Amino acid sequence: EISRGPTSKAMEEDIGTGGGSGTTQAVSENELELAKAAKEAFDSHRYENCLSNLNKLLDARRNDPRVAHNRAVAQYLLSNMTMTDEFRKSLQAVNAQFDKEAEGSDVESSAGDKGVVLFNQALLHVRLHQNSQAMEILEQLQSVSNRLGDLSVEVCLLYIDVCISTYQLGKAAALLEDLDRKFSAEQDEHHPSQEGAGGGGNNGPPQDVGSGGGGGLRGPVRQRYLPQIHQLKGRLHIQHRNLGACKKEVKALASIAGNTPCAQYLRANIEYLKLHHTKALRVLASAPRSPMVTDAGECLSSFYFNDLGCIYHCLGKHSGAAHYFCKAIEENDAALNGFPPLDRATPLSGRPLSVLGVNCRHVLLYNLGLQQLFAGYPLAAFDSLMEVVQVYHTSPQLWLRLAEACIAADSNKPQQSKLSLLTYDSVAQSDVVSGAFGRGLHRKLLASPIQQRQAKNSSVDGHTQSSAMPAPVLEFASICLRNALFLLPPLSSSSSSSSSPSPPLVSALPG
Repeated sequence: EISRGPTSKAMEEDIGTGGGSGTTQAVSENELELAKAAKEAFDSHRYENCLSNLNKLLDARRNDPRVAHNRAVAQYLLSNMTMTDEFRKSLQAVNAQFDKEAEGSDVESSAGDKGVVLFNQALLHVRLHQNSQAMEILEQLQSVSNRLGDLSVEVCLLYIDVCISTYQLGKAAALLEDLDRKFSAEQDEHHPSQEGAGGGGNNGPPQDVGSGGGGGLRGPVRQRYLPQIHQLKGRLHIQHRNLGACKKEVKALASIAGNTPCAQYLRANIEYLKLHHTKALRVLASAPRSPMVTDAGECLSSFYFNDLGCIYHCLGKHSGAAHYFCKAIEENDAALNGFPPLDRATPLSGRPLSVLGVNCRHVLLYNLGLQQLFAGYPLAAFDSLMEVVQVYHTSPQLWLRLAEACIAADSNKPQQSKLSLLTYDSVAQSDVVSGAFGRGLHRKLLASPIQQRQAKNSSVDGHTQSSAMPAPVLEFASICLRNALFLLPPLSSSSSSSSSPSPPLVSALPG
C-alpha cells in the first residue's frame, strides 16, 4: 500500500520535542492539534477531512516536506489513486525539499522521513512494471535500512519481489535469509526477557512496534508479514525448480491465510512442473477466476486461461492452447474496457493504480503466436508476433520466432511455384535464383543476393520496396535474424574472459 508517511511522528514526537527530523521550526499547539486530527481522519479513511486539516497545516508550515508529502498521499487516496501523474510530481518535489533541507544539517536525522517518500516512489515503479527504476531506489533504501524502523521490512519485501520478477534469484535468496536472521535474532532477544527468573516485574508484556526508529522486528511485525514471506519463498523455490520446498511454503501459506489465489496457482504450477497435467487441470478448476481487477493489479480470469493454454501446449494440443490464449486476451481486454481511455498528456491518470499495470496483452499475444506457429498457421503467427514487437522489440527470442514464421510462410507457398524453379524458362523471372548452369544431375542453381532481390521488387510507381517492411518473406526473415544476433550478448573468447566481465544473460519475456 501507499505509505502514509511521518505526519504523526514528525508532529507529535520529533518536532514537538525540538528536533529529530531535521527541522528546526517550532510547533504551536494549534499545529499539533491539526496533526492529530489529520492522523485520526486518515486512519479512519476520511481523506477529505484529513486533507482539509493538512491544508491548514501546510499554510503554517510551507517549508516542511513531511506535511507536503502527507498532503500528497491524502490527495492521491481521495482520488481513488487515479491521479498518478500528479502524485509522482508531488513526490519528486517533496524529495527535492528533503535534499534542500539536508544541506548543512544532519542527514541521518531525516533519513527515515525521506525513506517513506522514496518507498512510495519505488512502489509506483513496481506497479507500473518499471523494475529497473524501482531497483535503483530500493538499493538506496536497503543501504540505510537500519534508519528506517518498521519501514525496513516493507522495503526488504518489495526488494525481494522485484528481484524475483527480474530473475535475480541469488540476490532474492540472500535477502530472504537476512530477513529470517533479523526475525530470529529479535525472537531470541525477546524470549529470555519473558522467562527470566527473579520477579520480572519490569519486563512487562511484549509491546507493539512503534513509529520510532531502531529497526526492531518484534513478534507482531513478523506475524503481519508472514504470509507475504511464505509467498515470496514459494515463488523463489519454484523458480529454482525446488518443488518440495515450494510445496511446504504453499502449505504454510494456506494454513495462515487460507486458500488464497496465490496459493492455488502456485499449487497448480507445482503439478505443471511435475508433468502431472491432469492434476494441474483439476487444481486450476478450483482456482478463482474473477473477471474483476484485484487490488494487487491482477486479472485472475486472464491468468486462468493463460495457465490452461500452457498446459495444453505441454500436452501437444496447440490448437486448444491457442483457443485458451485467445480467451485470456479477451478477458484481459474486457477487464480494461470498463475504464476511461488514457490521455496522452497524462498517461497515468484517469485510471486507478491497480489497473495501470494489469494489461498483459502483449505477453499473451506472444504465447498465442507461438501456438499458431506450432499448429501450422505461420501467417497468423506472424501477425500476432508483429504486434508484440511494439513493446518487446529488444527480445532476441521474439525476432527469432518472427524469422521462423517468415520461413514457415515461405515454405507453405503453393507447390507449383516451387516446381517452376526447375524449368529453364522460369529462372530468369525468379527472385530467388539468379541463374543456372549445367545439365542433368550436374545442374546447379545460383541464388541471388538479398540486395539484388530487393532491387527487383519494385512497386508500380518505380520506387523500390524496402525489405525492412514487415512481411512474411525471406528478406524480412533475414532482417529478423540480424536483429536477434545483434541483441544477443557477444561471445567472449577464452583469452579475454579473465579481463572482461561475463556477458549479461538474455532474459525471457515476462510472464
